[in-house]
Amino acid sequence: MYTVVLSTILSRRSSLLLPILSICALLLAVACGGDGDESALSSARTSLQQVIPDATEFTGDVFIREDTEDEVNLVIKSSLENTPRLHVISDDDAIKGAELVDEIDGTQVYLTASTYWADLSESGPLFVSAREIDGLRVYLDFYESGEPEFSDERFWDIYDYARDRFAEDLGSDATLLRVSYVRDWQDGFDGIRLQAWAGEEQVYMAFLMNGRDSVDPGDQFDTEIVDDFSVRFAVPELSEVVDDLPDWDFAVRAWFAVGDQIV
Repeated sequence: MYTVVLSTILSRRSSLLLPILSICALLLAVACGGDGDESALSSARTSLQQVIPDATEFTGDVFIREDTEDEVNLVIKSSLENTPRLHVISDDDAIKGAELVDEIDGTQVYLTASTYWADLSESGPLFVSAREIDGLRVYLDFYESGEPEFSDERFWDIYDYARDRFAEDLGSDATLLRVSYVRDWQDGFDGIRLQAWAGEEQVYMAFLMNGRDSVDPGDQFDTEIVDDFSVRFAVPELSEVVDDLPDWDFAVRAWFAVGDQIV
């Protein structure tokens, strides 16, 4: 069984809310395209939903742990007020040498150099940083609500598709997910990179999207855009273009690589 960051969040509520929020989280996963199972990459999906607010960009890792909470290390360009850049990390060293300077509704706030950190830890370390303390207050409102805010359904559609493709090669044993998402990366184009590991085995997928027009994808991506995307999202030279994508209502080009194809 995989226990996710969600359990840390729930532990901060009263016991009366635990059953309600647990059921809501499961229903939300199903509604957003997830299958509600407890596979490793479904666990990572829930972890991302619980720590990423509405955002234009994020990148980093989800370390998938069996029988304990997932660990994260994510840098986020947030759409929240006063939070242009957030860092969410499961590492006690994040506040090493920091000074305790404030408290927000029971959450301790530390200062390291010019960065404020809020301690979200319960059963495991979890911290979030922002340049302004007011930014932490806004983030804590999101975090304490327990309600996912990153609502780009195209990302979640792609995530669920990639999760299923990854399972064909990795089974349900993934231990690390690396994710990169950029909205409006170039001229209205969005980009996603997903990479997963199970031991030494790894699988990679990248997705170039233009969601503004529902037309033939072949008319959407010229050579310059594809070349720039391949550099920005580190598309392996030996990767394969995916031809059998779902019939989404947005134009997308996808690449897939596994094992030795990833260099």
